[in-house]
Amino acid sequence: MQQAGFRVDSAAGLSGFRFPEPIKNPGFGDQEDKCPDVMAYDPESRSYVVGLVRENEKELETEDSLTQYNLFLDLENKANNQPHRLYIVVPSSIVQSLTSLITHYIHREYWYKIFIVSSKRYQE
Repeated sequence: MQQAGFRVDSAAGLSGFRFPEPIKNPGFGDQEDKCPDVMAYDPESRSYVVGLVRENEKELETEDSLTQYNLFLDLENKANNQPHRLYIVVPSSIVQSLTSLITHYIHREYWYKIFIVSSKRYQE
């Protein structure tokens, strides 16, 4: 995300960054507040970027994950009404499964906010 020019504000499990704050859940899925893996800001588009890491296919459709997708896709920057974007980092071997999940589970009007990042670091 830093290489893309984003300002990383918090990241789970990385030294030098604070742990992301939980995001209040107004009633999606399991109703629990959720923490992203990364929170960043894109100064070019003046919008926030929420990052999630899914290391294997089993993690894609858990109740926790489904709630996170809905919650994070509903967020917007209150200062300028810019929607947050959701970056989901997955092993290349499950990109197709994640794409299928998104097209079947997530409403079409949210698709433009979702970015799938194929990672060589996370391989099944």
